[in-house]
Amino acid sequence: TAITGDKIRLSWQDNSNNETQFQIYRSLAPNANYRVVATVPADSATYTDSGLFVNVTYYYKVEAVGIGGSTGHSEVASATTPNNLPTLAGISPF
Repeated sequence: TAITGDKIRLSWQDNSNNETQFQIYRSLAPNANYRVVATVPADSATYTDSGLFVNVTYYYKVEAVGIGGSTGHSEVASATTPNNLPTLAGISPF
């Protein structure tokens, strides 16, 4: 969910009972170039990604990681940051 022009909040269901952490992956394309942007502790179910650009769609995957390895990625989720620039009534650029 986009919460401001530079922040997106992710939430997921923790279905694992033995993870040691979750890795958050982000991309600008739905099917390519995912990179780890954060690692959060076991039993987490939310993460807020900040420092983003306005009016951009970001794609995410979450992966539970444990001692034996990872569970594989979640389904892809996406959100578009809003353009919350204020409008100035009565001001013309010309």
